[in-house]
Amino acid sequence: MSHGCDLPHCTLERHGDQARCILHLEDQTKDPALFEEILQERIREKGHEFNQVYFPEVYRITADIGSRVRFLKCRFPKGLEADKRVFGAQVSMEYCVFEGPVSLQHCHFEQDLLCIGNTFHSSLSWYGTGFHGNTYFGFDDFRQGANFYRTNFLAEKRFVFRNCRMGYSLFHNTDIDHMEFILCEWHRSYVLAEEQYDFRIETAFGAMGIPDTYIHRFLSRLHSHLGRSDLIPRTFFPRQYRRQKRIRQEEGALYLVHGGWNDLLMAEDTYRKLRLTYSRQGEPEIAGEFFYRERVARRRQRKPFRRIWEYCTQEVLFGYGERPLNVLLNSGLVIFLFTLIYSRSEALYHGASRSFDFLSALYFSVVTFTTLGYGDYHPESWLRFLAAFEALLGAVFIALLIVTLSRKLIR
Repeated sequence: MSHGCDLPHCTLERHGDQARCILHLEDQTKDPALFEEILQERIREKGHEFNQVYFPEVYRITADIGSRVRFLKCRFPKGLEADKRVFGAQVSMEYCVFEGPVSLQHCHFEQDLLCIGNTFHSSLSWYGTGFHGNTYFGFDDFRQGANFYRTNFLAEKRFVFRNCRMGYSLFHNTDIDHMEFILCEWHRSYVLAEEQYDFRIETAFGAMGIPDTYIHRFLSRLHSHLGRSDLIPRTFFPRQYRRQKRIRQEEGALYLVHGGWNDLLMAEDTYRKLRLTYSRQGEPEIAGEFFYRERVARRRQRKPFRRIWEYCTQEVLFGYGERPLNVLLNSGLVIFLFTLIYSRSEALYHGASRSFDFLSALYFSVVTFTTLGYGDYHPESWLRFLAAFEALLGAVFIALLIVTLSRKLIR
């Protein structure tokens, strides 16, 4: 009767009365010292190629590696760490599950890096890492985002993200001109690190970066008056708050803390690069979203009066041509406000009689806004100028709606 591991590729003996050896046994309570001893013996025999290995503790790479490194279907319940290490040959991570933080900071990958089908439940940091070969991320799930702060790579090499879930990934001080993003999914509330750290709100788990908007400033002031309570972050920023809490509890890499006058300038530049990248790849919807964020970052660099003017007349009104829903909502608001005025005035007539009911006023407001003008209701006195002004607004809003819808459909 065989007492070997039940995995066909493994020749090690079973661990106790279990069906697998200590390397492949998925039990976090197994002896770490014995596991490390067997692991090092296997590395000396076959190198750094691991297949379905279950690492009970944080796996730390403590020396430079000149041979090929491969993690295939491995699990890291506590995470993976390497600091200032050189990988001289190809490195691949395929279909692995990283439940704890992954920190590969200040490392150098001299040859190709291949990451396919991995799931990162916690933070992933490539801070200060150099990629000197081709780099490929395919079908990876960065659930808490990946940190590419100050990473660098050779322009003549390819750096590709394909079908990845990018989450809250950070690209601060990283040249993404030659990166390729193909069919990737970005988080709906994604903003760059440059914008996040233009404004911060303190929580029990550290400073949480949020976009610098007027409503967020109001919430920040309200939060400061509530003392140490985290009611505001939990209520208005629940996803960011849960992310901050989880990463702090797992001792992973938090958001980068930085600041400076050029943060928004860098954000605008990065959004522009992402927009051009997606335009070249034929993904206009994502390119349009980054165009919107690029314009927002540019507006926030203006002087106060111009910043407010552009916010009201462009961002809120029609979202720089990327938000047709904004036009519809603002049109409905205009119609409703004029309806209130018409319903309370005594200068709206239906034939020879005055009309005061709300439905009649609403009908007259709609036909005036859309410039239909059936003639069954007509204003008198000062109300004529008000109706003419609504018709002018209606013409402008209808034109904006046509432009924004055409922009979407043509692309």
